[in-house]
Amino acid sequence: MLNTVLAKVFGTSNERAVKRLLPTVAQINALEPDIHALSDEQLRAKTAEFRQRVLDSVLVHEVAHLTYPDHSRAFHRLAGAYPRHDDAGLFLAGYGLGLSNPVP
Repeated sequence: MLNTVLAKVFGTSNERAVKRLLPTVAQINALEPDIHALSDEQLRAKTAEFRQRVLDSVLVHEVAHLTYPDHSRAFHRLAGAYPRHDDAGLFLAGYGLGLSNPVP
């Protein structure tokens, strides 16, 4: 009974998770018209660019792990120093891959 009332007031954990992700979904959806406007050749080039971003992000993350294996603030400063690190993270998150879901 109490759980039902709390869920009505605050929402379920799934509803809160979806609400937290909606801004990211909006950002990704805003990119759709630009992607649709690309020719096949431009899309192939963009795909290669995305792959390079992901590879760069993974390399930066691994170097940061070798330097600071404890995920300290210094680790996050080093990983965040790469300007495209967040972009690659969003790209991976868009495919359901992230820190909790490693690349297969």
